[in-house]
Amino acid sequence: MKYLSALFAFLIVLGTNSFASTKIILEDNKDHYTQTETGYILHFKLVATSEELATINSSVANLADRLTLVTSPSDASTFDCVFTVDHQNQPEYVYKMLLSIGITTIEHKGSVLPLDKIVEILYAYQQ
Repeated sequence: MKYLSALFAFLIVLGTNSFASTKIILEDNKDHYTQTETGYILHFKLVATSEELATINSSVANLADRLTLVTSPSDASTFDCVFTVDHQNQPEYVYKMLLSIGITTIEHKGSVLPLDKIVEILYAYQQ
């Protein structure tokens, strides 16, 4: 019985960790979303562990010809970020670049959303 209890507790912990993922928090501020002639500049908060941030930075390094990510700590698990896409300026490309560095979830106006919703959010701020 102890064995089953320990196994059950282990599976719960394992399952909880598998749901943990990085996310970005987008503020309701048009100045944080700048479309330029050749790219896009996003300001957001990144919720991630230091290990997750290291993985993201590694992915960014592999795409250094297309984007940059500048981070500064905000608190224990949140970083202020400036994400610059230098290659194309469409919101769809911003989505593709965020996905390629491991971002899958966003938070906007208090709602947690899948990353693909960033496309319509960015278009909404262009108007």
